Amino acid sequence: MPTASRAPFYHWARHVKYLGPASIVKMFAIYQTAQRRHIVPTAPQLWRLSGLPPVSYCPVCKLIDETPAAHNYRCPICGRVLEDKAPSKIGVRVLQAKLGDVVKVARFNDIRTVKLSEYIPHITGNPRFNSYMMIIAEQYRPMPNKAPSVYTVVALEEMLKALGKRMSEDSQLTRELATNIANENEVAKAAIEELRRRREERMAAALSKALSMGGIGVATVYSGFGVKRKIAKMLLDHAAAAAAIRLGNYQGPPPIFQGRVLGSPHRYIPPLVDDPPDQVLEDEYMRAMVEWFEDHGIDLVKVWEHYQAVRDRQYKAMYSELLNMIDEFVKKHTTAKEETKQ
Repeated sequence: MPTASRAPFYHWARHVKYLGPASIVKMFAIYQTAQRRHIVPTAPQLWRLSGLPPVSYCPVCKLIDETPAAHNYRCPICGRVLEDKAPSKIGVRVLQAKLGDVVKVARFNDIRTVKLSEYIPHITGNPRFNSYMMIIAEQYRPMPNKAPSVYTVVALEEMLKALGKRMSEDSQLTRELATNIANENEVAKAAIEELRRRREERMAAALSKALSMGGIGVATVYSGFGVKRKIAKMLLDHAAAAAAIRLGNYQGPPPIFQGRVLGSPHRYIPPLVDDPPDQVLEDEYMRAMVEWFEDHGIDLVKVWEHYQAVRDRQYKAMYSELLNMIDEFVKKHTTAKEETKQ
């Protein structure tokens, strides 16, 4: 069994809140498995192993592209900009609805035809490794009474952005997520009443507090809008970067951050830390990381200071804004569903 301190990215991970020895060992297990084929694994290789990369597809040609960067993120048949969907349970349902069961799969210049039902296990990766990363990413779900990490701040930013975008949509999936939040709140209220009937006031009070602070809705948004998966991918990306810089073999961020997808650039965030920069820079490997990013136009220490400042000064206000947006989201889309029924 590997130990946390042996991980080639340990010098970075030990400065991140909630990446304790158990989490580092889980990530190291994924890294070591990838090393059987690649001496210095890249982030996309770790993502693939963990079933985390999005599925790029063309709904017109019923095609899945395994090498979207090689085709400039466009369908190799019709030239349409590819759409992305995470291989989650909801994502797979969307793919099945849009593509049907017989699909084309493109890999560089090769295109073959497969059954989607048989292809799905290929895109979901190793279930154990996927479970590892989902458990680790869960630590960064925004909560009202849990001290945030800088990665919690990133998650909160992504959730606000996702809700803002989804507010203007009227899709079945959006209404379904809104309804799930509403239903879960109703179940929680019923559970509170039952606990009080049994005179289990302590548990009733705890559940009531969680409900009032939005814990149930936040969890649904964190998972349902793919933010949890994004945080899992980001942690593996940063682990791969830390290891490769230490080994002198880093080629830069994954291609998805270096080009344009769906008309807008994917936001690249370099490896973050929760400890004070002065303390972090005592480590020679972390100094090497800062130097690498400086050589490539990114002031890493400035990025650390920004996210730490947001974590310490703005987190509560951002969390309150999130709860308000979730309430608006549920009201709008559950109302839309009722109007559709009528």
